[in-house]
Order: sequence, then C-alpha cells, then structure tokens
Amino acid sequence: MKPKKKRLLKSIVACAFAASMLFMTGCSSQEDVSKGKIAVIVKSQSVQFWDDIRLGAEDAAAELGYEIAYSAPLEETDVDGQVQLFRAAIDNEEVKAIVIAPSDNGEKLNEVISEADIAGKTVVTIDGAVTSEIVASFIGSDNLAAGNIAARAVLAELPARMGKIAVVSHTQLASTGNDRLQGFLDIIEPACASTAVTETGDPREQTMSVVDIQSCDSDPEKAYQIAKEMIAANPDLSIFYATNEGSAVGVCKAVEELGMAGKIKIIGFDGSDMEQSYIRSGVLTGTVVQNPYTMGYLGVRYADSANNGEHVSERVDTGVLLVTKANIDNENVQLIMSPSKAE
Repeated sequence: MKPKKKRLLKSIVACAFAASMLFMTGCSSQEDVSKGKIAVIVKSQSVQFWDDIRLGAEDAAAELGYEIAYSAPLEETDVDGQVQLFRAAIDNEEVKAIVIAPSDNGEKLNEVISEADIAGKTVVTIDGAVTSEIVASFIGSDNLAAGNIAARAVLAELPARMGKIAVVSHTQLASTGNDRLQGFLDIIEPACASTAVTETGDPREQTMSVVDIQSCDSDPEKAYQIAKEMIAANPDLSIFYATNEGSAVGVCKAVEELGMAGKIKIIGFDGSDMEQSYIRSGVLTGTVVQNPYTMGYLGVRYADSANNGEHVSERVDTGVLLVTKANIDNENVQLIMSPSKAE
C-alpha cells in the first residue's frame, strides 16, 4: 500500500509540473556524486506545514543528487533571524541555490536576495512572494483565491446572511497573511453590504457583519487568547475565519474550551494533524488546505533548473482545496494533508 501511496503523491506533483510545462524526471538519483547543497529556509520551527515542505524538498534533492541545508528561525515574526540564515547560505560555498519561504515581502529580504544574485546563487521563493524581481520563480498557493474560497465557505454556513464574523489572521508582515485576508474581504464585504428580502418581500438591511480582525503572529496561544476575548465581546458570534495552522488551532482550542463547538463555526487554513482532529470532532467546520510537499519538491527542482540556465515558470500555483468532515478521509486528500504517511 505504501508504494502505491508514494506513486499517488508523485502524481499530484507531476500535475503541477505539467501545468508549468516543465518535465519531471524519474525518482532515482541522477548522480552518485553530490552536486552540493540547496538551502531551504522556512519561517519557523515546530510547525507541521514546514515539516511537509522539508519532506518534499528532501525527496527532490535525493533525486537530483543534492543535500538539503534546512533552517528556520524560532518564530515566524523573526524576519531579522531569517535574514541571518539567508546570509549564512550565501556565504556557504557548498550552497548552490536558495529556496526560501519569506517571512515578509519588504526591503530586508529584497536586499539579501540582491546579495545572493551578486554571489551567483539562484533564489526561488515558496509559500509567499516577495517584491524583488530577481527571484527565478515563486511556487505556492494563490492566496487571494484561497481567501475567496474561505469566504464562500463562511457564507455557506450563513445562508440567511445573518451573523457576526471574526477574523484571526496570522500575520500582516508577509504576503500570505495579507492576501488571505484581502481575498476573504473581497467576497465578504460586498455580501455584508447587500440587502436581504424578508418572507413578506420587504427589503431590510443586512445583519451580517465582520466585527473584529486581529493578528496572532502565527502563535496558537495568542490566537487562543484573542479568540476568547472576541467571544466575550460578542457572545452571539457566529463564525471565525483563521488564516493559518497556528491561528486555527488557537481558535479551535478556545471554542472547544468554552463549550461553543458547533455553535460557533470555524473556517481555518492548513491541514495539520491537530486540525484534522478538530474537523473529525466537529470543532473545525472546514479548512483551506495547501500543498506544502509540492512547494518544497518543486522549489528544489526549480532551483536546480534555474541554476543550470534552464527556463522555469515565474509563478506556479500549487493549488488549495476546502477540506471538511465529508471529504477528509478521501485517499488523495489525505496524501496532501499528511504526505509523511506516504513514506
């Protein structure tokens, strides 16, 4: 069964390759001698999402004959720490290219990306984009579209267009947080501003509204505290939108602890084991799941191709899907949510 699961996982990656018009080679290592290292720098430690990215990166590296130099700052908000890791990768002569999940999209990372370019090292971004035009490619979710999907899931839980909505975002520093929030609001705000019709046919003002938006810096404990305060301020709250694993887990913990599971719905983001448990128990209504394994896998392959002077797509959308209790046990859904179990 495990070899079959591995083949299915590879087929998911192959689809992303085909979409970007780039050929995927076989699964065996192309060379016996190591080509050197590819640095993979993510946003934080001890988060399952980044573990899945690492798994994809290591699989690609093994096929291509590289070693992975994997690193991350302790906290997702530690942009300076990520910059230090990036500079260390530039200074490491064994590192041939750098794959980074950027903690912000501003000047700090753009500066070191320019330094990498001067040093002759290819840079590929995964998960989140930067404003620098030097990077060879961005590989990740369309987070605006993902925010749209989350918004439609929220609206599906509020068919009468009545209720209070609260948002716990994970960050305002990186493009992922900004885009997932903006994509959500692009759908929700017009719906809140529209009118409904009563059974008698008389129009009335909508009573659906976004009552609060706060950031938790991807910290589950901070998200837990924020969610409790939001519920205290809005005891008739209808639904939460949480924009990543940390925020979703924290919100779920608060709702469950307060005995509000099922009464307050939650639409989350990402597909960690903890989030899967919350879906099965009915605490988490649904979650927008990305494909971190593919991000890591394609990030390394694109870095290798670009480093060899080959053309690569400037942007690859690795896709998202909404997971609920109805589809969580589908085999292909589980491969995306738990790629380590395909090993």
